[in-house]
Amino acid sequence: MAKVPVRLFHLPLITLVGQPWLENADDKNYWVSFTWEGGEFPLDQLAVLETGRGFHVRDQKHSGDKHKLQFKGIPEKALSSGLHVYDATWPVRHERKAYLVPLGAQNQTLNATKGVLKGRLLGDAAVEVDLHKLDAGGEKFLLALTARKQIPCLAGQVYTIEPSSGAPFDAALVTSGDLEPRDLSDFVKKTFRYPGLPTVNALYSIQLRVHGWVELPPALKDEEFEESVGVGQVRIMNKALAQFSKKARNAAAQPGGIARAALQEKMALPPAVFEFLMVHLASSDELKVVDGFYLPTADPMTYLSPIAKKALEQLAAQGAAGLDFENEPNALFRRTYGELARMGLAVQTETPWLYSHEGWSQLAGVLCAAGTLGKQWKIADVKELLGVTRKPILGILNKLEEQGWLERKEDHRVVIKEFGR
Repeated sequence: MAKVPVRLFHLPLITLVGQPWLENADDKNYWVSFTWEGGEFPLDQLAVLETGRGFHVRDQKHSGDKHKLQFKGIPEKALSSGLHVYDATWPVRHERKAYLVPLGAQNQTLNATKGVLKGRLLGDAAVEVDLHKLDAGGEKFLLALTARKQIPCLAGQVYTIEPSSGAPFDAALVTSGDLEPRDLSDFVKKTFRYPGLPTVNALYSIQLRVHGWVELPPALKDEEFEESVGVGQVRIMNKALAQFSKKARNAAAQPGGIARAALQEKMALPPAVFEFLMVHLASSDELKVVDGFYLPTADPMTYLSPIAKKALEQLAAQGAAGLDFENEPNALFRRTYGELARMGLAVQTETPWLYSHEGWSQLAGVLCAAGTLGKQWKIADVKELLGVTRKPILGILNKLEEQGWLERKEDHRVVIKEFGR
C-alpha cells in the first residue's frame, strides 16, 4: 500500500549554533550562527519549533555561515544553542492532542494504550503519549494520541509511534487540537472516504471541509479546492465564508461596534484566516473600520440599544452647546457617547466635546453663515459669539477646518465655505 507522499512536508529548519552575540556594545544587531536543514527559506517571520514562539527579523546581514539579525518579538537569551527555527508561514501548531493515520496494513493489530512518539519535528526527544483507536470500519482506524506537553504538529508530517507493546510504525498527522465530537467523526469518515491512504493534498482538503477553512503550507499555496475561495495560503469554503461573515456582522452590530481583538477572539479563527475574512467583509462593504473598531455598514438606527437611543436623545437636547462627555459622571453614558461618535451618529471634536448632527449644524450655520465668506475668527470672537467657555472652542474650530469650512491663517481662522451652499 502506498504511503502518504512526504516530500512537500519536509519542513525546512535552521539549527542555532552557539549563542547570539554582539561584536560591539553599541551594536543593535546580534550575530547568529546556524545550520540549514531542508533548504533555505526567507529569514523574515520565524518561529521556534520547540515552543512555537514567533518573532520577526527586522534587519539582517550575512558573512559566510554567520548571520547578523535584528530581532523583534523575542529576546536574544531565548535563542539558545540547539534550538530549531522554521519559517512561520508553515502552519505548524503546538498541541497536546493529535490524530494520525497509520501507514501500513501491519498496524491494524495495535492494542496498546500507551507509547512513545518520535519524529523529525520532535528532535531527539521521545514524547510519552496515550493512544486511542478511532474505528473507521473495515479494520481501518485513526489513532488519537494525547501528550503530556504540547508538541509541534504539521498535517502531512510523518511521525513514528512506538507502542508499549507491539512493533513501532509510522503515521501521518491528519489534524491536531481539541475537536468537537462531530468534527472528529467527520475526520474519521473523510480520511478513509476513498480506497488507499489519503494524499497530502487530500489531508488539507479534509481539514478545509471539516473546519470550513485551512491554512496551506507554502508548497500548496497554489492549490485549488472546489467550492472554496482564498488567497495565498488561506482557503475558506463558500458556505463557511457566508456563516463566518454573518457571525462577524452580528458581533459588530452593537453600539460602537466591536474591537478587533474582541472580534478575533469571538470568531476563534487563526490570524491569517481571520485577516482574510476581515478583508472580504471590508471589500464587500459588509463591515467598516473606525478607530480600530468594526462596525456594520447597515443603518446604525436599526441596531441601537435602548441606552444608546436615550443617549442620542439627551445629546440632541443639548443642541449647539453639546456635551463635555469626558466629564460625564455616568460611566455607561460616557462610553455610549463615544460609541455614538464612532458610529457616525454624533460629531466629536478633539476637546473632547460631542454634538448631535443637528447641534453641529447649528454651530456651523452660525460661524460659517451666508455672507461670512472671508470672515476671520479668533478664539475670543467665537467665545463671545457663542457664549461658551474656552474649552470647547479650539475643538470646534479645528473640526470645522477639518471639514473644509475654515482655513487656518496665523492666529485666526478664515471662512472659506458658507454653510448651506
